[in-house]
Amino acid sequence: MRAVGNLWAIPVLCLGLGLMACAVLVPAAAETRDLALRRDVLQQDLDHLDMQAARNAQLLNRIGQDPVLAQRLERRQLNRVEEGAEQVAIGLEPSPFASTPFALVAVETPSEIPVATTRGGRLMEACLDGRGRLVVFGFAGLCIATGLVCGSVRE
Repeated sequence: MRAVGNLWAIPVLCLGLGLMACAVLVPAAAETRDLALRRDVLQQDLDHLDMQAARNAQLLNRIGQDPVLAQRLERRQLNRVEEGAEQVAIGLEPSPFASTPFALVAVETPSEIPVATTRGGRLMEACLDGRGRLVVFGFAGLCIATGLVCGSVRE
């Protein structure tokens, strides 16, 4: 016949197993979330670079097909003025892109990906900290040992 006083052993054993699972799964979930965020950032950067490469290839094709555009870009890069023509002074300060064809191939920069925030308590903080995780493992082992040893049925 089982003693009624040993019923507390099952919840203590479950508490120990739950704490041990938290100590293993919480850091793995945090690392997975961080890796997914990094993957999203890298994918966004790759998409941006693909768009930029496509725009650059489009410009190179246009330069190869349009000799007037090639001439204009050459003059612009070398700051040459056509014979019989003169530059018009507008009164504006020169932009850093005034002598480059950057404006022809510029692609807007991607928007920032928001940083994921975590809602967690002290247990989560302890599981993410190396020393705290060790304490959680120790307490979980103590709970499991207590549940197994003190909850045994003596006949």
